Amino acid sequence: MNSEELIDRVFPHFKQILSNRSNLLTEDNIRYYLFFSMAHIDDCLTELNLDNFILELPYRSKTSSYWDDDVLITKNINKELDMFYKSNKNDECFAFEIKYHKKTKSAFPHTDAAGAIFNDLKRLSFIKENKIKKYFLYVTDSEMDKYLGNPPLNSNSYRRFLSSFYNLENDNTIKLNLSSKNIDIPLTFWRSANDSYSEKYKNFINIEVKSVYKEKIITKSNLPLNILVYEVK
Repeated sequence: MNSEELIDRVFPHFKQILSNRSNLLTEDNIRYYLFFSMAHIDDCLTELNLDNFILELPYRSKTSSYWDDDVLITKNINKELDMFYKSNKNDECFAFEIKYHKKTKSAFPHTDAAGAIFNDLKRLSFIKENKIKKYFLYVTDSEMDKYLGNPPLNSNSYRRFLSSFYNLENDNTIKLNLSSKNIDIPLTFWRSANDSYSEKYKNFINIEVKSVYKEKIITKSNLPLNILVYEVK
């Protein structure tokens, strides 16, 4: 499987089977739906080899390390990538971080959730091997869709920053830059966005992303969902 097949075949298949969901939906479900779609398309292209897949691959281990040693803080030294794929036909590899946000019965922590998105994106950006293509799959219901995609009039630079990311048109690329020098950034956002990192790597975001897939669906349980996939450069 190559990156074109991933975008043209896997993500549409993922959308199709997710649309048929009639039961409770969790973030683990999202991960397994993506795994199922990748395995299904992999099998259509060639004989399925489950050895191509690793779920929850440590960013650092005795056999491989995808980050510089000083990136992680001690409590996150065993941080894991949601899914890793290496084709048995070529050297192209895919690294995935996956996030699902849904409305809760209590007040939703929008700022914390936004920070968690950029924590994932930033982790991907630190993977330096050129042969690894890095993707962030984001699925959300109307709660974060409204927060990220519809900033209020006269909104501050923080909300405009989020909107420029979330509303990026498909096939377009954007450079996302933010630092603690932007005085209107909520501390809750930075706390969540900084969660993985040592002091040297905190309080800044410098990421280039490309929107590669965007769809809106309504599941069989009548749950409206937004599917967004970004390639992290």
